[in-house]
Amino acid sequence: MGTYDSVLIDGVEWQTKALGKRLRTSRPGDAVEVEHVAATDEEVAQASTFAYAEVPGRYTIEVMATARLLIEDGKVVGLVNTTTVVPADAFDYHGRDEHDRLAHIFGEQRPRRTMHIAQPPVPPRPRRPRQ
Repeated sequence: MGTYDSVLIDGVEWQTKALGKRLRTSRPGDAVEVEHVAATDEEVAQASTFAYAEVPGRYTIEVMATARLLIEDGKVVGLVNTTTVVPADAFDYHGRDEHDRLAHIFGEQRPRRTMHIAQPPVPPRPRRPRQ
């Protein structure tokens, strides 16, 4: 199982590794930042998680494989129903950018984002080891 972070919403604890795996508990209004969990032996040798150089102002993070947590301006907002609100930027349970994970299917360029059809593909998000 390993380490994770918790988000407490209406008395229910939601767990995710995408917030840095530091066993912290956050609540709506708390400042958080998505981090990518090291996936390869080379990454693990550098750091256990990597912070993104830049994150969007509004994005979702997968929590416990059943729901998505909405983050706006670096603060927890709450759970979001992805059938009614689909932000263009989404990260999975391990903090991986979900569009970057499709790169092997679509080639070098990132696929167009769901809610921004006119937006051209962009390269993968740069990351740095957490200090």
